[in-house]
Amino acid sequence: ALCRADAARRLGIAPELFQLASLVTVTWPDDSVGCPQPDIAYSQQETPGYRIVLRAGGEALVYHASARHVVLCAPDQAILPGLIRQALATPIPLESE
Repeated sequence: ALCRADAARRLGIAPELFQLASLVTVTWPDDSVGCPQPDIAYSQQETPGYRIVLRAGGEALVYHASARHVVLCAPDQAILPGLIRQALATPIPLESE
């Protein structure tokens, strides 16, 4: 629900129009949930969470989450742990019909 609300606000699309395209359980290497921001110190302990991909209107948004927070994470900024990096395809925009 938090991801849908954020995505709706960012794209100006009703939250109910977003479809869950992918939900993967991830153990992030630290509290940045795989999307570190400059000049922020993160707890260096493994953090259980999720990588969530929502789609609507030809757009795909990727969120990284833990029990404490949700972060919109551009695929080119994401740091994915281990095999997940190889297994996950970065979402591409849907082609117009």
